[in-house]
Amino acid sequence: MCRQENMVTGVYIKGTNPFDVQQIKHFQTKSLLSLEQLTHLHKYLEKHNDDTGHILTIKDQILVPLSRMDVQMILEDFKAIHKFYQADD
Repeated sequence: MCRQENMVTGVYIKGTNPFDVQQIKHFQTKSLLSLEQLTHLHKYLEKHNDDTGHILTIKDQILVPLSRMDVQMILEDFKAIHKFYQADD
């Protein structure tokens, strides 16, 4: 299942369960997120969503600055991605 909205673009790989992240903001990537990783990131961003100066690292090389609005949009994306995992149960 493909998802292309807001900040996070990727494909959910049914059966093996990772979410293949292909783009964050306008940065291209090829990263697999397990449900555990997605949940951890989601909880962290929810806990710190009022903080300023978030920086997301892609592949330990690309620094992606995130505004508060970016964080809100990513949280919305993560909620939608979680639904893929729930539908697969």
